[in-house]
Formats: sequence, C-alpha cells, structure tokens
Amino acid sequence: MGSGRRRRAAARGAGFSRGGRVPRFGESGGQVHDRVRERMRTLYERSDQPAFLNATARSLLAEARDNYRRLGLRERHLVPFGSSTVVFGWAGDRAQQTLMLQLLSSGLKVEADGLALTVPNKAVEKHDWLLPEAVLDRDYASRQIDVEAAHQVAIALAKAEGAAEHLNDSASSCLFN
Repeated sequence: MGSGRRRRAAARGAGFSRGGRVPRFGESGGQVHDRVRERMRTLYERSDQPAFLNATARSLLAEARDNYRRLGLRERHLVPFGSSTVVFGWAGDRAQQTLMLQLLSSGLKVEADGLALTVPNKAVEKHDWLLPEAVLDRDYASRQIDVEAAHQVAIALAKAEGAAEHLNDSASSCLFN
C-alpha cells in the first residue's frame, strides 16, 4: 500500500467525510473558553502578524487591533455606544453568561453580543444627560455593576458544579481584571 493510500485511509478513519465534503456540525459553534478570549486580547495588544494569516485575515486583524486601541480596551471595560454601554469582560462564555444573568436579575436589560454584553441606557437619573461620558460611565458602573458580587456568585456556582478551583483562577484573572 503506497503512503498516499495510507494517509487517505487514516484521514477517513479520523472522521473526515467521503467525497471531499466538509462534515456538518450543529448550529452552535460551542462555547468559547476563557483562554481563547485571553489569547484574543493578547493578539490585539501585539503588533506582529502571525505568519499563517492570509491577506483577508491580516486586514481583519489590523481592523480589530485599531478598534481595540481606539476604544481604549486595554484600560477600560465599559464603552459607551449610543444610549447603551458595551461591557467587555474578556471572559469565556460561561463567565460571560453568569455576568449577564446577574445583570438581568438586577433589573437591567442585557444583550449578549459575542465578545461583550450590551446594557442599554446609562442615563437614568434626571440630570444624567448633563454629565460628561466618562463620569456617566463611572456613575453607571457604581450604581449597576457589582463586580465583587458577580465574582462571589460565580464562585458559588462553580462550587455547586465542582469547579471552584478553576473559577477562582480564571474568573479572577479574566472576568474581573
């Protein structure tokens, strides 16, 4: 048996579909792990180009890096967007989902937008519209976001699921930094 035949046979045995068609998976892409979001952030902060990227991917990475810097996402996690605030937790889907549920339980309307959460309407007090955006961000965060409580709930959930050690390490470093 030639080496080419062995490779094709091994490929078929490894779960590749016959006829050169790409296998179909479920509609869900699966959950994004904390480490993936950590790696994304690291890539945004670097300036080198991974050698394996084609021209389109290089262009998309450059655009993402430009937006990351323009929005100041290295220094801040709350970004005003129209009448909403976008919350960048830089955490995996499980931690992100936990934060979203906590914000929902406190009466906020929250939408998951992949990498971030969108919370509409920071201006809730009568004269909030007069505040500079940076002050409004801080006021909103102090009134509506309780990072320590979110962390404690995440730890309690992890203990209930038997994963507290993982959450203590990754949630602290990822979600709340």
